[in-house]
Amino acid sequence: MCGFAGIVAITGEPAKAETLQRMADAMKHRGPDGQGLWTDGSVGLSHRRLAIIDLTEAGHQPMHYMGLTISYNGEIYNYIELKLELEAIGYEFTSQSDTEVLLAAYHCWGEQCVNRFNGMWGFAIHDPVRNIIFLSRDRFGKKPVYMYQDEKIFCFGSEIKAILATGVKPRADYQTIANFLVLSLTETGNETFFEGIRKLGAGCNGIFDLERSQLTTSSYYSIPRQLFCSELDEEATIAKFSECLKKAVQLRLRSDVKVGTSLSGGLDSSWLATLASQQFHQQTDEKFAAVSALSVDKAWDEGDYAKLIVDANHLQWHTTRPTKDDFINSLSDVTLAQEEPFHSTSIFMQYFVMKAAKEAGIKVLLDGQGADELLLGYWGHITPYLSSIPWSKRLSVARQVAHNYGISFAEVIKLYYYFGNSTLRVLRQMNRWNNVKPEYKGSILDKELIRRVANLGKTDLFAFQQLDIGGYTLPMLLRYEDKNSMWFSVETRLPYLDYRLVEMAINTAPGLRIKNGWSKYMLRKSMEGSVPDAITWRRRKFGFAAPEDAWLGDGKVLRPIIDGSVILRRMLHQPEASWPDRASAWRMASVALWEKEFDVIA
Repeated sequence: MCGFAGIVAITGEPAKAETLQRMADAMKHRGPDGQGLWTDGSVGLSHRRLAIIDLTEAGHQPMHYMGLTISYNGEIYNYIELKLELEAIGYEFTSQSDTEVLLAAYHCWGEQCVNRFNGMWGFAIHDPVRNIIFLSRDRFGKKPVYMYQDEKIFCFGSEIKAILATGVKPRADYQTIANFLVLSLTETGNETFFEGIRKLGAGCNGIFDLERSQLTTSSYYSIPRQLFCSELDEEATIAKFSECLKKAVQLRLRSDVKVGTSLSGGLDSSWLATLASQQFHQQTDEKFAAVSALSVDKAWDEGDYAKLIVDANHLQWHTTRPTKDDFINSLSDVTLAQEEPFHSTSIFMQYFVMKAAKEAGIKVLLDGQGADELLLGYWGHITPYLSSIPWSKRLSVARQVAHNYGISFAEVIKLYYYFGNSTLRVLRQMNRWNNVKPEYKGSILDKELIRRVANLGKTDLFAFQQLDIGGYTLPMLLRYEDKNSMWFSVETRLPYLDYRLVEMAINTAPGLRIKNGWSKYMLRKSMEGSVPDAITWRRRKFGFAAPEDAWLGDGKVLRPIIDGSVILRRMLHQPEASWPDRASAWRMASVALWEKEFDVIA
């Protein structure tokens, strides 16, 4: 896990080492264990190294292999198996790193090599024979790839800060800001909050033709719709799911440095901690480490649940309990780490988990991200699930859902109609919409965007989940996690997003993901007998919520932040923290903080 960056001087001038150095320096937090620069004419690559696999100098980057040069961020978990396959057909290796395997795989299979990888990645390969830069991003976009091009330069990297270090001006993209303020969207395509800076899409490759100075991108992956689980009964399906998850955890424990896990006390992290500790203890007598962020608001604190897992698995437990002062003092750092505005203060809780992991000397942290999207764990999944079953059964199932989600029947009905009715959702957004000045509304009411945001519950369940994973909820959460973890030089690994597990789970019958009103039923049954029942059959879902009552109070903390924003004063009729809900006020504050910390040109 590292930070990579590169430049191409379109004018034909030599790539400047000092520019590459600035790009690397801007990402020092992503790789404190070393750095490297390389130039070849108008092309240059830079790298910051976080040493995880093969800690020797043999893993140094940019790395060269058979005429190819790479700068790479990520982990190919199945590199050992790929290495054996490549050795069998004549390839030789001088290191134990997955980077060298990646390069050999590209040399052998070309662009199709990414289909053989099980992992997370963002990388750039200079291929002098084809005279191209080959860029790639993993299937679900766990690792970022940012890009910028004008008439003088094409540049790319793991962070926006690296691109800004080349001299690109940090200008505001008002359309992205408007979508964020009104619709709470941070992922509306490949644009960012910075004008002209774009992302390579998840599951996409990019080829920059060095002769023509032209970038073309293409998708190499989408979740397949298949019925391979339809012939299995419930017991066999659950056993298959459990086995897939165990294999995913096993692969992600491969490391030459200390590995731990985040632990909230919820279903996903509890089962992950249990599986990981069991496998870890097969190799060593040391205690497996877990990190938890506890809440100062007891109503949202899951510490008691987390302790049940700690005690059951004899974990080494590291905890943090962020206070209001911790929150206020971290506003600048979290904004700098995230690089773009973010929709919720829950990001701060995750930030403090990563900080605690670093302080505990944990370089690799497993995390339960993705389980809710696969197994219908969010309240918003109630609508597409109910829509997937016959009308005659919906009322009785809705009552079961209310009981086992720990909410009222009226709330279930409200969720069903809210998430399934675009009119209701748009009406709720109208106050925010009306506050935006006409010249900045742009395409907020673009039909495609409204379809994606407001009509999710009307699509079939598989299509809903494809959108949730590929273009709505998950990309946002993955961005937050990557930025927070790498700010503290911590690599996070996500077993629930092993692509084989994703494909299996999303194609499993809906009745095994929500059954008898129990969300994530298949996961609960996998856990049963190995995890305390108090967790396995929990009803209330907490989420990773921040103690906003304690941190924000009546909103006075946010008011001076919002009042200082030039962008908000320009865009909004009433740019102050007086909108009807705290979430809207936070989004405005996040824009204002971003504007200040990055000196954004309004």
